[in-house]
Amino acid sequence: MSNREAYTSPFKPFVMSRSFYRPCVAFLFLLLFSCGSNLNKELTVKSGDLGYDFDVTIKETGGPEKKPIFYVTDGESFIENNLDLFLDSLTSAKVISPAYYAFVSSIDERSGENVRNELFFCNDTYLSFFEQELIPGVEAKIGKTFNPEARGLVGISFGGLNAAYFAAKGNAFQNIAMLSPITYPCVGLNQSIAFSERKGLNLFLSSGKNDAESYLTEIHQMFKTKNYNIKVLNTDGSHDFENWKQQLPEVIQFLTRP
Repeated sequence: MSNREAYTSPFKPFVMSRSFYRPCVAFLFLLLFSCGSNLNKELTVKSGDLGYDFDVTIKETGGPEKKPIFYVTDGESFIENNLDLFLDSLTSAKVISPAYYAFVSSIDERSGENVRNELFFCNDTYLSFFEQELIPGVEAKIGKTFNPEARGLVGISFGGLNAAYFAAKGNAFQNIAMLSPITYPCVGLNQSIAFSERKGLNLFLSSGKNDAESYLTEIHQMFKTKNYNIKVLNTDGSHDFENWKQQLPEVIQFLTRP
């Protein structure tokens, strides 16, 4: 026989009656359903002309209020570096406004290959795919259609080059961030900007001291001739996600400013 003393709890066990149990289950179901409305949504968009399939992760931050949408290229890398969670925490802390985010992967789901270099070097087919197939697919998934003033585009490195090209040649985005844009692969970019007829763009450009400074000055001067609303941020950072993470509060604040 054990030497341990027997313990008798002074509290009577609580047993739920059927009348109590059913409303509790209903409440929990509604709670889970309401929480799930802000969970990530996954979408695969197939491109006939490019011959690739791309995954998109859609995240909603905040409540049911009216909000903009940001499309983020290199989306798989943003998620791998937990920047989707960082944006969520910034929203919860009221540092940035609630928004939708569509993290667009550059990995072809058919082959598993990252084809970003093909997509981002001033590719008219990718621009057409983005505007005519990917954006409608994402916004159908959300159940809302956004106008260009409520859409933003965020690109890093070669994705910044892609964002610059979309700013010059596209029509879907009014608010565009180019973080550490590396522009040398597209020799026709300056010409595309010079002959662009787009009006009223909000552009965020950035680079770190150990980054892409040599490309930033030229592209800034080209966009400046168009009289756009431009913010330039120079940091002490490098060409990495730690640098880009620190910029995100200013990026979203600027691109959501009335």
